[in-house]
Amino acid sequence: LKCRSRMHYYLADQEAARRDPTARALMLDADGCVLESTTANVLLYRREEGLVSPPRERILPGISVAATLEIAAKLGIPHTHREISVDEFAAADEAFLTSTSVCILPIVALDRASIGAGSPGPVFQQLLAGWSDLVGVDVRAQADRFSNR
Repeated sequence: LKCRSRMHYYLADQEAARRDPTARALMLDADGCVLESTTANVLLYRREEGLVSPPRERILPGISVAATLEIAAKLGIPHTHREISVDEFAAADEAFLTSTSVCILPIVALDRASIGAGSPGPVFQQLLAGWSDLVGVDVRAQADRFSNR
């Protein structure tokens, strides 16, 4: 039987919202390693390593995460795919969500504890500028314009 239920995503987001109405859930594997969010791929950034994504074979392939990694390569930011523990994710210098609707978003906290400086960092700014160059639209300005409606 092939079942495409997304109930586990819905329940995870409901649990996250009970803890913090602005939160999104991170999905973990059976060993407690970070895989993705309910609606996006995740990346973390560590100064000594570059961008880190969960193993390709353990996550849904995403066009936006692939584009982000291409942008990073053009910027000279290395990347790797490997397992990521929750503690390592929380200790990242920066972390991001990537999806079609948002291109890239910073993750500034995990369970209300700041990731990095607790605000969008310099690597996020570089990647967002790279997205704007790629699509020929100022992504931030466009988001600001639509969020003010």
